[in-house]
Amino acid sequence: MVTLGLVGVCKTGPEVHEHIDEGLFKRLGLPNWLITQTAEEYVTQAIRLAETTKKRLAIRRDIIENNKLQTLFSGDPRPMGQIFLAKVQAWLADKNPKNAEVEVKTKKVRKAATASQSAKKQTTSKTQTAKAEKDNAAKTETKS
Repeated sequence: MVTLGLVGVCKTGPEVHEHIDEGLFKRLGLPNWLITQTAEEYVTQAIRLAETTKKRLAIRRDIIENNKLQTLFSGDPRPMGQIFLAKVQAWLADKNPKNAEVEVKTKKVRKAATASQSAKKQTTSKTQTAKAEKDNAAKTETKS
């Protein structure tokens, strides 16, 4: 709905899908009254939204003009990855303390491999540039 600039009401709760809607509405900066706790409140706010055209259109205009949808795709995902990694390591440590140590070492090896791959790409790029320059120089000499 939001991708089309349509404004809606959500009912939050303990279920994952309910809670996700609340998070999305908050991340988009939508008014809090669009997030409801009960079915009765949901109906009340849906009617309010339907009957207040100016307010609904103002929220819609805000979503579209400020490209609010883009906020769902911005941000730094690394903190979530770090938390997830810590949870996995703690879980592994509980199961078998040796596994946790292996995971930490694996992470260090992955970092080293990534750095090595990056260095190889840079070297390959430099080699290709040098070769292209050499070929161009040879073509220039041939034409002269």
